[in-house]
Amino acid sequence: MKRVILAVLFDYAARAAGALVLAAPVGAMVAASGIGNFPEGDRLLFERGGLLLVEVVRASWALLPPLAASSLVSGVVVFGALTLPQAILWSALGETAPESTNTFLGRACARVPAFLALAGLGFLAQILVLTLGLTAAGFLHGRATHDEMRTDLVALTALAVAALLALSCGVLRDVAGATLACGAANGRAALRAGLRVFLRSPLALAARWFVPASLGGALVLAVAFAVGRLDVGRSEGFRFLAVAVLHQLVVLGLTVCRAVWFRGAVRIVRPQLEAVSEARR
Repeated sequence: MKRVILAVLFDYAARAAGALVLAAPVGAMVAASGIGNFPEGDRLLFERGGLLLVEVVRASWALLPPLAASSLVSGVVVFGALTLPQAILWSALGETAPESTNTFLGRACARVPAFLALAGLGFLAQILVLTLGLTAAGFLHGRATHDEMRTDLVALTALAVAALLALSCGVLRDVAGATLACGAANGRAALRAGLRVFLRSPLALAARWFVPASLGGALVLAVAFAVGRLDVGRSEGFRFLAVAVLHQLVVLGLTVCRAVWFRGAVRIVRPQLEAVSEARR
């Protein structure tokens, strides 16, 4: 349990650092706009109506293309770097007997390429499914009939199906990660085994996923409401500090929810893998 807690904290710290790296160029762009020269500083960006926020975006329009390009490169690097803490977390959740720290870390690092391949494949599958869903929704909505409500419902149904398939791709990716943590030889074997588990136990996996996902969503909504009530556009310094702490609590809470879901996936995957192993013997 101690190793799992440390792995969760490391995953949280890595994600917080990655978010800081991705947000730094945007912060530099805002600072270059000169908004900080006003006595109120960048609190002006949070005033009601967003007039100065829109003006800063308009004045910085020429910087947006290079910012997007650099953010894309940074996003790819951060995405790859976050695979290491994820592999450590999966390995901590998947181990059945305590190992020495060096053996544990060596095993986790050896799984990084397979986890990276699964994460990349899952991301591409989700993008493809969502793109096809948006295309289908646009096509169906374009074939307007006299019944506009029915046309809207058909287009929304296409979007809902695409969202459900994208979510299923994410769950399948995580189930494959669980099989890898439980001893699958490589990413391809993990994907095959994960697909078998996914098809055999869809309801059990959905139940394991739904609870932490709901808790994470409720946490985000609660903190969003609290941040709105704090109103960082006002001058008191404690408001900014409180919002920063709340945001970090959200990151930590979501990381814990992911770990709970990963643990649930491992508990479903392990008995099935052991049953297959016994049958082959």
